[in-house]
Amino acid sequence: MAIAVDDVSGDEVDELALLLQAARDLPQEGADDGARCRYNLWHGCLTDQFLAVDWHTARGDVMHLTTSGEILSKIWKALNQPAPRRQRVGDKFWALVAREGWTLRVNFEDQFLVIDPRLYHCGLRPSDFTAMLDLPWRLVFHRPNSRFDEPMGFEGLAAEDAASTLILLERLGFSVNPSGLCSLLRPTLQTSPYATESGLSALFHHKSSGHTAPLTISVNEQASVVHTITRIKTDTGYRAEFATTSTGAGLYLTVHAPRYRRRPDPQLTTCPECGATYVHGLPSDDAVHRRMHRDVLAVLQPPAHRIFARALQADPIGAPWVDSRSPQWKHNLMYTRAVAFKREMKFDFPQWAQRPADDPRPIGFLFNDGDRVIGACSFRPPESTHDRWKMDWIWLCPSGRRKGFLGRAWPLFKARFGDFALEQPVSPAMQAFVAKVGGLESR
Repeated sequence: MAIAVDDVSGDEVDELALLLQAARDLPQEGADDGARCRYNLWHGCLTDQFLAVDWHTARGDVMHLTTSGEILSKIWKALNQPAPRRQRVGDKFWALVAREGWTLRVNFEDQFLVIDPRLYHCGLRPSDFTAMLDLPWRLVFHRPNSRFDEPMGFEGLAAEDAASTLILLERLGFSVNPSGLCSLLRPTLQTSPYATESGLSALFHHKSSGHTAPLTISVNEQASVVHTITRIKTDTGYRAEFATTSTGAGLYLTVHAPRYRRRPDPQLTTCPECGATYVHGLPSDDAVHRRMHRDVLAVLQPPAHRIFARALQADPIGAPWVDSRSPQWKHNLMYTRAVAFKREMKFDFPQWAQRPADDPRPIGFLFNDGDRVIGACSFRPPESTHDRWKMDWIWLCPSGRRKGFLGRAWPLFKARFGDFALEQPVSPAMQAFVAKVGGLESR
């Protein structure tokens, strides 16, 4: 999604940047809030004050540009002329533009004679198209050897903006191939953390060419009633329709790409299996969901854990226990089960530290059915001599519940921690189990 910020203060821009970064970088446990924030941004709910959403980029709707009636008529006239034989601008020219980062106006105008002669013969110049895209021509100077030299400046266009102009011509149906320049710019764009809108167009041109949304160019004068619509198909497969008034004046030109298919709008979705809320249809959110889905199902439907199976075979009594001296992989198993417990109970944070040094006091136990870790529980030591050990939390995967795993481990807990207490709140299933076993208090 492309978002343009226009006429806003520096504080507002900073606020927007922080908002977007927070929405993208929320931790996994905050995926629901992050997805809703991105969904609201997508639908413009946060754009009232200072955001303008570029809908043709974000949602795939019609891209709308404006120009004068004279230029619009020239474009239609050029499209109706016989298509020239495709000519290829020399690779050396595009390599020079990509290397220097600029093209001078005089050089770029010369290419119009080679790219598609119809443009030049109908009186069209590069500036006519850069004006539609609001691309600036700037004074470009040969770098002087001394600050006291007086270099000569020429009007030039940035290489990315030149590529964007070529892409516009291609989308209008002219015999223009921007892939040469775009492919030369792509390596730099792929390694840069930022990109302009022109840079984004060049970066993804190899995937979007021929698949872009419909493009409409209308006159910027007062609207009139459409009298006639004329349709043609260009030699490159683009379908163009031109609307005119009763006097023959052009109103708008709409061009459809040959392989365009409108993508469904992104939808705020909650996965029924992993519980993640994400914006389905946003590639970045879909990737986060796939990763989260895999991690959650590895806990809810645990596969065989070969390292734990080997440890259990070597030490059947000590392998399930976890303390500050245990290897990190055991702490990771405890932490993921603590996160599952937090999510199910709707708590604010997991009750097990992923790094032992952050909370070295609790002792954990990993429930297993041989080679699978199906759950975990944690015990905390007494706070004073008058207190007892307490079971801090316990969680079993759905397939491991009511199978007797807790009942079989109960004598081990009693032998190690004595008459321990239960931390509140206690689930109904745990209350029923305690009532059956007896001799425990919740605290």
